[in-house]
Amino acid sequence: MNKSLTALVLIVLAVGLFLAIGFTPLQQLLGLRTSVLTTDTYPPETRTTPTATITTPTPTPTPTATTPTTRTATTPQTTPTTTPTTTPTQTTIMTTATTTPTTPTTVTTPQTPIPATLVNPKVIYFTQSWEGPSGIYAYDYETGRLGKLVEFPRQTACFDFDPRQREKIYHVEANSRDVRLFVLGLGDQGVIFRHSTWVRCVRVGLDGSLYFSEATGAGGDGKIYRIAGERAELFYEVKLTQMHGFWAGHFDFDERGTLYLSNGNSVPSNVYVVENQVPRIITAFDNSVVGIRYVEQITVRAEGTTVNVAKGLFFTDNSSSLYLFDLNSGKAYKIYENTSFNWLSDVGLR
Repeated sequence: MNKSLTALVLIVLAVGLFLAIGFTPLQQLLGLRTSVLTTDTYPPETRTTPTATITTPTPTPTPTATTPTTRTATTPQTTPTTTPTTTPTQTTIMTTATTTPTTPTTVTTPQTPIPATLVNPKVIYFTQSWEGPSGIYAYDYETGRLGKLVEFPRQTACFDFDPRQREKIYHVEANSRDVRLFVLGLGDQGVIFRHSTWVRCVRVGLDGSLYFSEATGAGGDGKIYRIAGERAELFYEVKLTQMHGFWAGHFDFDERGTLYLSNGNSVPSNVYVVENQVPRIITAFDNSVVGIRYVEQITVRAEGTTVNVAKGLFFTDNSSSLYLFDLNSGKAYKIYENTSFNWLSDVGLR
């Protein structure tokens, strides 16, 4: 009995020991198994990094001011809106121009003007069309100061000072039929003459009379009139066949009444003197010749030398520069340039 009980106890102990050995923590306690650290594995995390879309703005081109190589005047398509304060009765009288022949130097090959500085007089006046409000600018060569002598509410194409009374300024607006008067210190005196069509240029003649032009560029022959009271007398007819097919209305007189013309806003452009009723080319340029103005005893500094121009013509290039053409030597000088202006249309002295 004791032997059987002993055998049963031994069997139970053997089974228990076997089970204990298979239990991992007990195996570790008894040193029967080396501890192994395991790491749980999970499906890899999928991370989507947003892709930034950078849109580079298309740069806006910087406007570049360019000087047109060719400008052709055409008949304006718009009707002037100026309401005249007076509407004088107009009667056209056909007369014949009287001009004194002169013999200025002829230079028919387009020339390159020489850079120069105006020494005497020290102040020059000019205007710019297609700018509103506009006016007459004054540039002082001695101080380098640019200012406005007077401001007009609308675009100013042409002007002239009355030589007998410098406070009086006759002027013409762009695309207008009116000749207007402004008096310094008094202001706008309104319309003094209304024409039947576009007035392009105005000048005071040697006789004190007021002259103006009508022109359509290449559209037909032009005319220069003298204002006589409330009438417009035909002074000279400009035939396109004698002007290489184009005339924009620019003219002036010298100290003897000789008539000078220029093609105007066309490239190339010529300057003419009228002899025996016929225009003769005296010089040519590869730029427009606009707002010609007869002048005398002008002193410039050019190429390190002081030059006296006894008789000459001021003009603009219908862009950013002013010039002086010497009628005796045939040389041309660039006397002013300012790229902030794009449509310089007339130039003068006071």
